[in-house]
Amino acid sequence: RLCTQCSWGAACCREGATRLSLDGQVAATELTTLLRYASVSGVREIRLRHCYVGKKGMLALATAAGRGVLDGLHTLNVSHDFVDDDGVEILADHGLRSGGLARLRILNLSNNAFSDRGLRALFTALTPLPAGAHVGGKPTAALGMLTCLRVAGAADSFSDGAMRALSVALVDGALPSLRQLVVPRGQEKHVPLRTACRARGVTLI
Repeated sequence: RLCTQCSWGAACCREGATRLSLDGQVAATELTTLLRYASVSGVREIRLRHCYVGKKGMLALATAAGRGVLDGLHTLNVSHDFVDDDGVEILADHGLRSGGLARLRILNLSNNAFSDRGLRALFTALTPLPAGAHVGGKPTAALGMLTCLRVAGAADSFSDGAMRALSVALVDGALPSLRQLVVPRGQEKHVPLRTACRARGVTLI
């Protein structure tokens, strides 16, 4: 059905495809079908820019990650995609904590509609728990290989409290391989965040 009804369906379903890239097309309605039936087990990049991914699309991605379908993914770009706090929470709770995105290097959530709640959910999921601790019966899985995280251009700037929580998460060992963090304009000057990034050797933009 994807191959016949979607201009991009055939390319996505090719055996051995390593990249799924859409720009400006409504993807959420077909994303569940795509991730269920397409040959995405070897995909290294998923770029869905300016697509209406929203909550439904994030659930499809998180569910696929939980099933291990995206365990080889290196880049996930869902920028400009109408992703709100619910969408980020879904990714955090059902995608990141499952360990199904453990090889991710780049996560781009820029220019979406999430606020403090989504940011807190993201970093709560990424902060390692003490040895033996579990969430919902499963150990929390940090994105240990992530080198770049982009959360710039959210609907509103994050609060001081959210920025401090982000700083604490970094100090506590979240994202051990992180090298670049991109935040909303002006918030790169947040003193606790700058201090945490400097201590970790992270470039803050």
